[in-house]
Amino acid sequence: NFTIYPNPASDNITIKANISIFGSTYSFTDQTGKLILTGKLTDETTVLDISRLANGIYFLQLGEKSQHSFKVIKK
Repeated sequence: NFTIYPNPASDNITIKANISIFGSTYSFTDQTGKLILTGKLTDETTVLDISRLANGIYFLQLGEKSQHSFKVIKK
């Protein structure tokens, strides 16, 4: 249904989705659970700017009901 790339990433994470998840929410958190970014998928491709974040491991959650979670490495 969707692709997250690149991973590991340095400046941006791209979420490429099919039309069925348009309008779904996303949240981007650090390892402690602190919310870093949040928003809605409004297009086939959504780009998240992570350039200001420290290097490390983060988590990207997609969707409300059938939530999907991905580990993202910032280098």
